[in-house]
Amino acid sequence: MINILEEKYNNLLLEAKHAKEKRKELMKKFIVFTCNEVGINKPWPKVSINNREDFGSYYKSFGYFDVGDNKIVVAGSNRNLGDMLRTLAHELVHYKQKQNGEINLDNAAETGADGSKIENEANAQAGVLLRKFGRDNPEIYE
Repeated sequence: MINILEEKYNNLLLEAKHAKEKRKELMKKFIVFTCNEVGINKPWPKVSINNREDFGSYYKSFGYFDVGDNKIVVAGSNRNLGDMLRTLAHELVHYKQKQNGEINLDNAAETGADGSKIENEANAQAGVLLRKFGRDNPEIYE
């Protein structure tokens, strides 16, 4: 009986590991897709997933682009992959806006304000990018 339970447990761990690896590969593929679609020049930003349980309540957001460090952080805890990718696309659009000179350290707070042209553009493009990617990668809608 113990061997059967141990085998089932090990199979569950293996399935979880495969699911995590598949998710990671889809995120990499999405970054390449988005950078190409938006026209982001290299170097591409550093991207990390933060699995902190209270990320959203702490940051009042599900992701951010650090203008000074060219780093994107996306909340990963308890989130659907498609939702994470939408956040990632939004922040990648901000990175492109920085490359275009629309965002810099001096104006980051004002350009990131609710309803600003910069925020509205990032929101709109993120939705379009997710839908385009999702047509060829329906597994993002886990």
